[in-house]
Amino acid sequence: MDTRQALVTAFGLLLLAAILLSPVACTMRRHALIAEAIKGGADPIAARCAIDPDNLRDGICMAAALRNKP
Repeated sequence: MDTRQALVTAFGLLLLAAILLSPVACTMRRHALIAEAIKGGADPIAARCAIDPDNLRDGICMAAALRNKP
């Protein structure tokens, strides 16, 4: 294996690792934001529904939105 092929392989593996780890990093950041909001006194369900965009179809968020509707 020559130097150029080793560099291309190393770059490819680094790129693959970045692609595989980015969803994990986003999820960890969302959980940290939710925990920070709860520590600040926010309602846990409201904080989760407001910060996590994957919860738009969640039954808990729908029920909480209907419960808080005037």
